[in-house]
Amino acid sequence: MAIFHSPKESVKALIAVQELDLELDKLAAGLAAVPARKAAEEAAFEAQKGALAAAKAELIRLQVEKKSKELLAAEKEEEIRKHQRDLNQIKSNEAYKALENEIAFASREKDEAETAVLELMERIDRAAAAEKAEQAAVNALASSLKGRLAAIDAEAADMGSRADGLRARREALLGGMSADLLERYGFLRDRLRGLVVTEVSGQPGEKLSCGGCHMRLRPQEEVDLLKPEGFAICGECRRLMYLRTTIFGAAKTQ
Repeated sequence: MAIFHSPKESVKALIAVQELDLELDKLAAGLAAVPARKAAEEAAFEAQKGALAAAKAELIRLQVEKKSKELLAAEKEEEIRKHQRDLNQIKSNEAYKALENEIAFASREKDEAETAVLELMERIDRAAAAEKAEQAAVNALASSLKGRLAAIDAEAADMGSRADGLRARREALLGGMSADLLERYGFLRDRLRGLVVTEVSGQPGEKLSCGGCHMRLRPQEEVDLLKPEGFAICGECRRLMYLRTTIFGAAKTQ
């Protein structure tokens, strides 16, 4: 079992570096999400504009359909009048009845067209109200979109500034770490993508387990952790383990 024997300050520095790295990871994730967040805001606006365009198109379609039905009703009205004038010129009963049938058929078509016009008027009123609502929604989004995008940019700038500060603090801590410990930490961090340095759970004389994988420590690992300035490697997950009482001289405050 490989053990890193490094000064306590080096161990403390590594623990602090990991805390900074975890915060930097969160900030990096937040910054990486900024383009998607802005794109989502803009997509929502475009979707609302699309809904408005659809509402306008539906209103226009209904208006065109209403106009078509009105023209049809007018055509049938004129057709009925023409047939009624023609009735006076017809001599045979057969032709007279045929023309009466034409008038009755045209009358039904006229009534159907006029009924359709009334129904379309109601649908047009609803469509106009829907268009007005969609327009109001677009206006509301348009007026707030710039502010929301600016807020995301401001948040990103704040995260960037905080990350710069954390990196500066991290750089200052590196001078207190041994080269082999730093190298091991970097290797494990690339491999584990998370917690690398972990405090052992439990107290000396009791059951001790790795704070990362939660497996019980082997006897030799327990011995190593009790040595002054000791740092052990978990035999299961390979994380770097430390005992708080050894490094900080006190149990962790709850």
